[in-house]
Amino acid sequence: MKPLFLCLLLLCGKAPPLFPKSAALFAESAASFPEKPCIAPDTALHPAPDSLSAGPDTVRYRRLGAAVVSGGRAGRFLDRRAAPGVVDWDLSSLRSLPRLLGAADPVRYAQLLPGVQTNNDFSSGLFIHGCDNAHNYTALDGAPVFNAAHLLGLFSVFNPLHFARMRLEKSAHTAAFPNRLGGRVELSAPDSLPPRPGGGLEAGLIGSQATLSLPLGKAAALRLSGRGSYLNLLYGPLLRFDDSRLRYAFQDANASLLLRPSRRDRVQLSAYWGGDQLRIDEEALFSGGSLRWQNLVLSARWERRLGRGGALGQQVYHSAYSARLRAGSGEAGLSLRTRLRETGWRGSLFLPWGSAARWETGASWQMRRVVPDELEAWGFNRALASDGRLPAAHEVSLYSQLQGRIAPRWEGHVGLRATAYRSGPMLRFALDPRAGVGWKCSPQARIDLHYGVYHQYLHQARYGTMGLPIDFFYPADAALPPEYAHAFSLALRRGFRRGWSFRLEGYYKLLFHQVEFTGNLLDLFYSGYSRAASLSAGRGKSYGLEFLVEKTSGRLQGWVGYTLGWSLRKFPAYGGERYFPSSHERRHDLTVLATYRLSRRLTLGANFVFASGTPYTRPESVYIYGQNIVSEYGEPNACRLPDYHRLDLSADVLLSRRGALEHRLNVSVYNVYAARNVLYAYISVRQDEFRFKYMNSLCRLLPSVSYLLKF
Repeated sequence: MKPLFLCLLLLCGKAPPLFPKSAALFAESAASFPEKPCIAPDTALHPAPDSLSAGPDTVRYRRLGAAVVSGGRAGRFLDRRAAPGVVDWDLSSLRSLPRLLGAADPVRYAQLLPGVQTNNDFSSGLFIHGCDNAHNYTALDGAPVFNAAHLLGLFSVFNPLHFARMRLEKSAHTAAFPNRLGGRVELSAPDSLPPRPGGGLEAGLIGSQATLSLPLGKAAALRLSGRGSYLNLLYGPLLRFDDSRLRYAFQDANASLLLRPSRRDRVQLSAYWGGDQLRIDEEALFSGGSLRWQNLVLSARWERRLGRGGALGQQVYHSAYSARLRAGSGEAGLSLRTRLRETGWRGSLFLPWGSAARWETGASWQMRRVVPDELEAWGFNRALASDGRLPAAHEVSLYSQLQGRIAPRWEGHVGLRATAYRSGPMLRFALDPRAGVGWKCSPQARIDLHYGVYHQYLHQARYGTMGLPIDFFYPADAALPPEYAHAFSLALRRGFRRGWSFRLEGYYKLLFHQVEFTGNLLDLFYSGYSRAASLSAGRGKSYGLEFLVEKTSGRLQGWVGYTLGWSLRKFPAYGGERYFPSSHERRHDLTVLATYRLSRRLTLGANFVFASGTPYTRPESVYIYGQNIVSEYGEPNACRLPDYHRLDLSADVLLSRRGALEHRLNVSVYNVYAARNVLYAYISVRQDEFRFKYMNSLCRLLPSVSYLLKF
């Protein structure tokens, strides 16, 4: 009787639940979007997931006539079936992890992965395989966002309530990968239509965030999210260092409109705005200073599924970033502004190539308008003003790639990316070949080898190691040619029973035309300041070994990751041809993260971080000559800060759950044993006195409580 009942339901186009109610269930009728989503424009294609790490929590799909049923345990960490060098993260798992000041930031957790160096508490940047954070392509729903950080790097611009997944590509990039030397970090909003209105609210000790999802008929849905901070209410006394007091606030908002006008089409409109305000009060050289920065991202993406498994996609976007610093004391002061605007289009076409391969081709165009340093300074010397405007830069790329099965146990991809770049009178062309091969040496093990050439046409120079949002961008030109790199990677993945897996990867990169700002912020006061003279081009190399042991099923889940890496640079401006460590190098980087589901309502979490101290250049002498402050430094990055270590604990409590309504409470302690980690070494200026000092982390033994309402 039961088989007959199932057959009748299938003929009617409906299917009964095949998984228990505790699993994440959803079903889409034949009129909804197809089972295989269209390929996102300019997104690298990877070999299809195989059974190398299939476990009891692996999400499976089954075709049931005119319906698709999917199930799997919610809240798992990393997708073990992802392609080599790729991490696919379900953001719902963040709710049970230890939090920084009560906020669950996906980029902060990505820093706990091997091959991604942490730098310090004031940086939300991802230093992937020895590259700088500026070498990454950071995107919201496919559109780039620049300087993606709030609160001097403590938090990124990504609202975890608004987005569903985070994709982190560390290596093994195909020809579809955009013109960057590092990795790609992309957050994506949900791509399914909600059956009913829903959302969430999270309130913490430094800020609150909320999201609302509304179905608009049968073929559209709107998702709105917002965040705001009130950091100074409770943590104001802690935001002090070296007689300085910080006052800070930020707000941001996201909006996503999903349209499905037909079975084959999907349209997504996305918008993001974020603004930050920081004020510094001190009795020092720059008293009464303020810093403001903001981002604006707009995008429209259309994807269409073609016959026989093909896909066509296009996207247009506009991304704008600006920051302004104002500082002064007595008769001296400055106003410094930097701006970057990028407008672009990209498209891709994906078609099957026989029964075991697939072919993709695409194109993209970007126009950038950059104002590196719109400057006004007074005092110390004479009044100085400069608008810093540069001509628009245009970048056009075409790519094509083929990947698929070569033999029963062999897979591979080969592709070529061609780029034409123009900035002012300069016109350059580049060809970037990329290829990789994978060998499935056993049902549970796989080895992948990759080589690629990468170019980048947008430089970012830093005034210091603190990662201020005023760090400016600079387009490649005749004086500072485009950066490029040769990258090699070799990876081994091995799956085991009960959700255990092991990954080992080695990498080697040669970097050319790296840009460094060789001056300092005080140089802007002087009439002799020249941007061109303060920027220097050099070379670099990075190599290392990383491994990850992960468990993604059962009561105990988490991972242990370790990276042994070198990131080296050399610049003629620093004298000689000797390599020295980059300012973000962490020779040893160990992370341990674990969650334990004590009961249905209580989950405990912990993470431990140990990292070698970052290098810095120690000043040997500082003196005043006339009205100028002169510093003499020793060997570049010849000294290192003390090692960094920290333990965080958390408890996630499910207060109640009734249908779609859910109440949760998260209690976390950041830096449990109050380690006095050193972040920076700097020169303290007090009238005619100069002192060399260390700056300790502001985040010492910080408890936090956050409440989550989901409906």
